[in-house]
Amino acid sequence: MSAQPWWDEARGMWVQGEPPTAGCPSAGWYPDPEWHGYQRYWDGVQWTQHRAPAREQKSSAVAALLTFLWPGAGHFYLGLTSKGLPYFVINGVLLVLTLMTWIFLPLGFLVWVVTLCMTIGSVTRDTAVVNRRNLR
Repeated sequence: MSAQPWWDEARGMWVQGEPPTAGCPSAGWYPDPEWHGYQRYWDGVQWTQHRAPAREQKSSAVAALLTFLWPGAGHFYLGLTSKGLPYFVINGVLLVLTLMTWIFLPLGFLVWVVTLCMTIGSVTRDTAVVNRRNLR
C-alpha cells in the first residue's frame, strides 16, 4: 500500500510519500550521504541538489601542541593570524636574543611561560569557533 500524498507548506505543493516526522533534522548543511568529502543542503524535508565541498575541521589537540611548542603557532594553524602574531613575534625575538647571548635565557623562559598561559586556554575555544564557522 503506497503512502497518500500530503501538502508540503515549505514547497507549496503536494508530495507523494510519508510526511516528515517531528524527529527530522532542521534545515541546514550536513555531510553528503552520497558524495564523500561534500556537504549537502537539507531543507528540513528532503535533500536539495545544492552541494559544496566540506571544509576541513581543525583539531584542538594539534592547536594545543603547536601552542605549547611555540605560543601563537596554534592560532596560525587555526587561521587566526592576527591573534597569534604578537605571541609568535615576541617569542621569536627572545629566542634570537637568547641564542646570541645566554643572559636572556631566564627572560625568554619567563616570557614563554606567560605567553603559553595566555594562549593555551583560548586555543581550544577558538578551535570550536573555527570548526563551527567551517560548517557554514
